[in-house]
Amino acid sequence: MFSDILISVIGMEKYPRIRELREDGDLSQAQVGRAVNLPQRTYAYYESGQRMAPPRVLCALADFYGVSVDYILGREKDGVKTRIKELREGMGLTAGRAAALLDMSQAGYLKYETGERDIPASALLKLAGFYGVSVDYILRLSDKK
Repeated sequence: MFSDILISVIGMEKYPRIRELREDGDLSQAQVGRAVNLPQRTYAYYESGQRMAPPRVLCALADFYGVSVDYILGREKDGVKTRIKELREGMGLTAGRAAALLDMSQAGYLKYETGERDIPASALLKLAGFYGVSVDYILRLSDKK
C-alpha cells in the first residue's frame, strides 16, 4: 500500500536512470550489485521496477555513480551545465572522437556534455586535463581557464 502511494507521488514504477547509468559505464548488473552490496537478482528487480529500492540502496547507487538520489528518481532534469561542448568544438572534435580519446562511452560523454548527468570528480579531472582548463572553468564557476 505504501509503495503504491509512493509510486503515485514519484510518478514512476521503474528506475530507468540506474539502467542508463549502468550501461553508460559499460557495467553488468552483477558488477553494480557487488559495488553496492546486493545480489545481481535483487539489483535487477530494482532496475526493472519489480521492487522498490529502499533509501539506503538509492543512496548507495547515487554515491557509486556520483549523482544525486533526485537524479536517480527522475526529479532532477539536468545536471550542471558545463562548457564541455564548446571546448570540444573548439578543438574540432566530434563527441565520438572526444569520448574515444578520453576512454569513455560516447553516450556517457554526451550526457556529461549536455548536463544530463552529473560528472564524477575523476571524470572532471580527466576532462580538465584533456582540454587544458580548470575544473572550475568546466563547471562555469570561473571564467579563468
